[in-house]
Amino acid sequence: MSSFLTDDDYLIISRLLSFFSSSYGSNGRLKLIQTLDNSMSICTSISSRIQYQLKCRHLISRLLSVAIQKQITTYHDGGLYFSMIFCTFLKQFRDLSIDSNKKLLLFEQCLNLIDQ
Repeated sequence: MSSFLTDDDYLIISRLLSFFSSSYGSNGRLKLIQTLDNSMSICTSISSRIQYQLKCRHLISRLLSVAIQKQITTYHDGGLYFSMIFCTFLKQFRDLSIDSNKKLLLFEQCLNLIDQ
């Protein structure tokens, strides 16, 4: 496993993928998101609203947040499908059986493609 994708990163990605996947499609479910101090709650299945409400403290969740925000800004969709694709990409990337230097180079190139 590469140093830029730790076990904590993998756990966060897996949870976010599960979270987003259960909101997608004809059987998608709404999410109730409530602040820790119970001052506000939101019920939605739109990725942009979910992403806006989540506090991204971890590097990998901030990376995902920026990627989703770019998708939403560019295409004006909810970003839910892209969220699932990006989480799946990150999970699968960890399991590539190539040299870690090549893996890092490939990861950077993929991020540059997303940024274009």
